Parts: sequence; C-alpha cells; structure tokens
Amino acid sequence: MIKQLLSSALSAIPVSSNILVFNSFPDYSDNAYAMFLYIYNKYGSKYRYVWLVNEANYIENIIEDNKNRAHVSVIYKKSLKGIFLYLRAKHVFYTHGIFESVHICQTPNKMINLWHGMPLKRIGLMDGKPLGYMHNLQYTIATSPLFQRIMADSFGVDRDHVLLTGQPRCDLFNLSTDFFETNAIKEGDYKSIGVWMPTYRNS
Repeated sequence: MIKQLLSSALSAIPVSSNILVFNSFPDYSDNAYAMFLYIYNKYGSKYRYVWLVNEANYIENIIEDNKNRAHVSVIYKKSLKGIFLYLRAKHVFYTHGIFESVHICQTPNKMINLWHGMPLKRIGLMDGKPLGYMHNLQYTIATSPLFQRIMADSFGVDRDHVLLTGQPRCDLFNLSTDFFETNAIKEGDYKSIGVWMPTYRNS
C-alpha cells in the first residue's frame, strides 16, 4: 500500500524537457557512455546531461573527463539531488536496474534500458524472475530479430518496445583514434592488427 502511494506521488512529478540522465555499471561506461557521447556530440547544449554514479569516489574523475563539456553534471545516485534529477529527467539511459524498488510511470518513453550485451544465458523472466522485476523499463534494445524476441520475453515488454539498434558501445570502434601514433606503432609495418578483449567484470 505504501509503495503504491509513493509510486503514485512520484509519478505525478512533471519531467523536464531538457534533462537526460545516464547510469551504468561500472560507472561511466558501456552502452550508457556511448549513448552519452553520441547525444552530446549531436545536440550539445540542448540538454543538461546528468551522470548518476554508484561509487562516490569516481565523481572527481568523471568531472575531470568532462571539463571541456558544458552542461554535464556528475551526482551520487543515492542522494536527494540524484533522486530528484532522476525523477525530473526526460529520458533515463541505463545499463542495469535503477531505483527499481518503486514503480515510476511519468511518461511512456522515459526509461530506456540499453542493457550490457545480448544474453547467451537465461535472464529475467526466462530465468525465473518475478513478473515486473524490471517494472520501470519501457524500452530496451537488441542486435537482431532473434534477440529482439529474447529481450522482449526476458523483460516482459512488447516486441515493438525492443529497438533494433545494435550495441551503442560498438559504434565507438568507428571513431578516429591516435592510439597508434601515441604508442609509436607504424601500421604499415604489420600485415594485420588484432585486438584481444577478454571479459572483465568489476564486481
């Protein structure tokens, strides 16, 4: 009963047209980070960009990384200001769950879960989680029609709410880089260049 009243009260808070919130695990990474870069580079000062971070000791590093970007704030997620900005945001882009204990339903396209990969194992409802365990999720993404169905079934959303976008983080591979020059590597000296990317989970 209390949760229902709280949900109704918080859902009545009007959203702002220019606040975008980002959250990821680990902080400042993955699909949320790639989406942040894309939107910032395309729209710049049109929005206020808010990073809600899980670890307060990362705040200074993220602020430093954004010192040349205007309109970017970095806030501890579990603070009154963090919760307030989350509630006021026009869109929230996140990679895991965020404030899932209370169901918020302010607008039909506020909560966009970018997730953190396409599942090769059972997740969500397909893994026995209760219906509504990700009740704030309104849209998510997939890399193919096959995964579109799997993500819809896993999170209990309509298939047309699973957007076929690919993984935003993979778009970063197309950005220009000075890695070779700064590491004194002459690309012409090699027949091919490979990259080793082992799985690493900071948990």
